[in-house]
Amino acid sequence: MSRTLGFALLVCVLVATLLPTAAVLAEQEATPSLGSRVLIPKPEPKRDVPLTAGGAPILASLPACDAVPFEDPATELTGYRDARGKLVVPPRFAVGMEFGSLGVAGVVLGDRFGYIDCKGRFFETLSVDNGPDAFHEGLVRIRDKGRVGYANLAGQVVISPRFEDADGFCRGVARVGEQCRTRSDGEHRITECRGTRYIDTRGRFVPEPSEPSDPDNCDVVESTEVVGALPTCDWESFEDDEALMGYRNAKGKVVVKPRFTSAGDFDEEGLAPVFENYSASYIDCSGKTFPVMWNDGADAFSEGLVRYEGNTYDIGYRNRRGAIVIPAKYTYASPFCNGVARVGKSCTVERSSEDSREITHAECSDWQLIDTQGKRVKGKVGAGEEWECGW
Repeated sequence: MSRTLGFALLVCVLVATLLPTAAVLAEQEATPSLGSRVLIPKPEPKRDVPLTAGGAPILASLPACDAVPFEDPATELTGYRDARGKLVVPPRFAVGMEFGSLGVAGVVLGDRFGYIDCKGRFFETLSVDNGPDAFHEGLVRIRDKGRVGYANLAGQVVISPRFEDADGFCRGVARVGEQCRTRSDGEHRITECRGTRYIDTRGRFVPEPSEPSDPDNCDVVESTEVVGALPTCDWESFEDDEALMGYRNAKGKVVVKPRFTSAGDFDEEGLAPVFENYSASYIDCSGKTFPVMWNDGADAFSEGLVRYEGNTYDIGYRNRRGAIVIPAKYTYASPFCNGVARVGKSCTVERSSEDSREITHAECSDWQLIDTQGKRVKGKVGAGEEWECGW
């Protein structure tokens, strides 16, 4: 069996393996000789992606890569050639996987596990099941001096290694361990923690989520700021004699007097779309409302953020509490996708109709990609009617 195929099978096992319970966070090192020594990448001049604190919180998938792995028969090391057979990454990896949709490929460099981009730039990750740690919502675990942190797809440190142990992210939160100790059963290193807490993708502690945070069984991607679970709401909408809508609670008591021309159902996170005076908003279970952008109805949340329009009709983003996360300063702004949004300034826009705020097309002189903090990130972006989670 080739090294590449063998590694692919191991990674399949990695994806299928569930993380342990909150009380026990377990991890298998690549080889017994590594012990707990899984380090932030040792620099390889002119090739490694530098790991620097304060990087973008999450980077979307890197540019697609058509390079394919091959094995050098003389050295038995793996390199990469492009679709035309041109060498793009010299053979230097003990194991090399194919490039996936994220734009990176898992590799083993000496005794170090990590990923490369299409230019061969390498960064190291924590190892699990004899392979590099899997990305969860754009972040991968790294370790330095026995502590665990997180890096993004570009190898930038997003959350500094300061936790005794940590899971991958799920719905915008990750479980971290406190007061941990590690033991070995001969093949595995098992870390047992007396306590657990939860962090968001900026490394801040947040309340325990109402849904289990299991990154290997997480079908909802929330990769932005987490503000804690909103209270569930049992309110139901009703219509009065003047065709205005309000809300009653489960006992039938009116909790919000009818004033909306339309009032939707509450979602699992405690918000409902409402329309008042030709404006779209969301309402929470305290009766508080906050305005959002009209997009064939109230704009939908994408990765925890929703678009809104400022006084000059420029666009920004709010979180699920209604707090402004990114101020309204863009003529055009897309929903978030894998941690980034496409935005534009100085744009000429087309709308669905003369009296509609819904943008159907935009031509901008300054296209950008931004992360969920509003910071500009690198990547190719151009005009187009739809943002389809890519470059």
